[in-house]
Amino acid sequence: MRKCTWILSWLVCQSIVAQNASSSEIDSLRGIIREYSANFQDSKVAFATNALAYVFRENGEFDSAEFYFKESLQFSIRSGEKILTSRNYYEIGRINYRPKSEFDSAAHYFQLALSIAREIKDEQRTADSYFQLGVLASTQGNLSLALSNFQSALPSYQSLEDSLGIADVYNSIGVLYSKREDFDRSL
Repeated sequence: MRKCTWILSWLVCQSIVAQNASSSEIDSLRGIIREYSANFQDSKVAFATNALAYVFRENGEFDSAEFYFKESLQFSIRSGEKILTSRNYYEIGRINYRPKSEFDSAAHYFQLALSIAREIKDEQRTADSYFQLGVLASTQGNLSLALSNFQSALPSYQSLEDSLGIADVYNSIGVLYSKREDFDRSL
């Protein structure tokens, strides 16, 4: 019965994230989080809080999203949910990069996400973290570091057969070579 309740709660969270959530739906999700917290179910609180953070991010409420990603992070660390811990670090990094433009903080969170992703062999998060570190380095004008990060992302995207990720990497590398005025390599 508990497993069924957990699955139902998770599905409710995902359906709220998938749509433009109303305040009553957000309140419902907060109620789920309170229930899990009262029962000391850290793993479930971590996932539900993460879902709430996505709702706020999708609604453009970035401060609230960051707050809930950080809340989810605490619970995911405490419960040993490494995949979710990596995801939370990554999402906090994304918010710190855009819209906040807090580049050092973004790099720190992307590095933390990358470290865990590599440890648990999460190829998608590894690729995405390297890619975001490349974008961040490029934005800051560190083209050599950007190139290194894009090149590091490529094998993971290739192993996943992620054609969009591969295309993004090749496009970003081409743009970098163009910025360096190395037009033969930019093609």
